Amino acid sequence: MLTDAFFDQLSVCDNDHEILVKFIKLIDPSADEGAFTHALESQFGGIMGLFAASYSKLARNNAVGENLAILIKYMQIILLRTMKTKIRNRDLISNISHLKGNCSPPI
Repeated sequence: MLTDAFFDQLSVCDNDHEILVKFIKLIDPSADEGAFTHALESQFGGIMGLFAASYSKLARNNAVGENLAILIKYMQIILLRTMKTKIRNRDLISNISHLKGNCSPPI
């Protein structure tokens, strides 16, 4: 059984491959981890490329397949909507000097 501690550790993991392989194995326990990791780097260029890839490119990839491609695209849409909401709900420039480039905006 998974715990909050498991997800807390996963959230600070710097290894995109490890996170994605855990996700893949949860969805498809028979998935070939090596093939997926290889495709992630060689064909998609990492996690950003994976989420930026078109559905058809993902679905055609043997290491990803149609079902996982569908989930990845849904995840991409959810992530984009979340980020858009965060951006809409905060001031991007809180000081005129930020606009002029005199100092960096707060993070």
